[in-house]
Amino acid sequence: MPRGGTSTPRLYLRVVALGCLWCLLGIALGTNLFVRLRAITESAGDLSAHTSAQADLALNERAGTAATAAAKVEDLATVLVGQSHRINREALATGVVAFGLGITLTVIVARMVRRQELAQANDRERQEFHSRVSDAFGMTHADDGAYALVTEIIDRLAPGLPAEMLLADSSRAHLTPVAATHAARDGACGVVGDGGDRSASLCPVRSPSHCPAVRRGHAMTFSSSEDFDSCPNLRGRPGGACSGTCVPISIMGQHVGVLHAVTPDRHPLAPAEIERLSILAAKAGERLGVLRAFAQSEHQSARDPLTGLLNRRSLEVEVQRLQRSGCSFSIAYADIDHFKRLNDTHGHETGDKALRLLSRVLREALRPSDVTARWGGEEFVILLPDLDLDTARVTLDRLRSAVVESTGAGHVPHFSVSFGVSYCAPEDDFFERLAEADSALLAAKSAGRNRVIAAKPAMATLTTAQAA
Repeated sequence: MPRGGTSTPRLYLRVVALGCLWCLLGIALGTNLFVRLRAITESAGDLSAHTSAQADLALNERAGTAATAAAKVEDLATVLVGQSHRINREALATGVVAFGLGITLTVIVARMVRRQELAQANDRERQEFHSRVSDAFGMTHADDGAYALVTEIIDRLAPGLPAEMLLADSSRAHLTPVAATHAARDGACGVVGDGGDRSASLCPVRSPSHCPAVRRGHAMTFSSSEDFDSCPNLRGRPGGACSGTCVPISIMGQHVGVLHAVTPDRHPLAPAEIERLSILAAKAGERLGVLRAFAQSEHQSARDPLTGLLNRRSLEVEVQRLQRSGCSFSIAYADIDHFKRLNDTHGHETGDKALRLLSRVLREALRPSDVTARWGGEEFVILLPDLDLDTARVTLDRLRSAVVESTGAGHVPHFSVSFGVSYCAPEDDFFERLAEADSALLAAKSAGRNRVIAAKPAMATLTTAQAA
């Protein structure tokens, strides 16, 4: 129930009381006129009777003159009586009309008040829904949470309604279903696929440019998929003819998705339901825009802009996370060999390309659980969780070979990388172990570069490759 709805009965009582007062006023006016005219009629009758008596007394003296006067007076009294009867009827009619006007006015005002109350109730309900949806989306912290909330809200608003949300990918060339109601996942109303297959879609549209609602930027409703002016994507559904409603989703000012719902043929959603879907689509788009902007800002603040790897501050956060979880890890300190010579010979742009190439090789060759960061300049630090020194040395030597094999092609000249590696237990001081890895790196440089040297248990060299 909308808030404030309890005031409606009181308002109606006031309207009815006003109408009753108007009716009573009409009745009183008619009655007053009736009484006054009734008195006029009685006076006219008395005047006629009195005149007749006077005429009889003076009959002998002034027979002719009195009779004539009496006749005139009697005619006048008759006229007055007739007029009084006519006025009585008009007074009665006036009272009836006034009463009828009072009733009519009451009905009209009541209807106007009712419409106004309904409009106010709808406004309150819409504002309350808008506020609740906004609050709910404000508590989501990731895209998946927003998708799940869209599904929950639609399932609560319209249980059994097949609906889904489709969003464009990063290229904005393809639409992908990201949320679907239970009815859509169960295969109702012509869903392609069943059993909760998220790759299946209620709507076959696969590109934002192929969706009329996305192109036009406003909600569209189609009464029947069989109509000649219906959306082509509604036709040929496995469940047969249907009605469809499509509401575009805007993220950061760009229409990049659609909220799509289907209903039985010739039974489209009511305007109030479409309005709620529009509010839901707008709030979902707003929240997704905020989440993506925040994620982009967080990504930029956490990563090195040139290589896309974590920066020093972010690596320290990962170290704290690993140590809190009780995880031990190996620390690799990497440095591009003769990087100053490469910069001086080929230019800083080539040096940047070398840094980006090394970063790409690191991302491709290491595990998803490994943590790689640009520590500064041409230096990189790698965390290898749950790897002892021997295994870490094998992994890093394979990585060293991959770097050498990737250079020399294109616009990046040959270069190599040296590694120093140490082992860090959860209770160890990270920066002490990092200093040990740095010392091992210096040993690798001194030993000829392009090699992996461990800080413990011995300064062993895994490969005898010479520096480039």
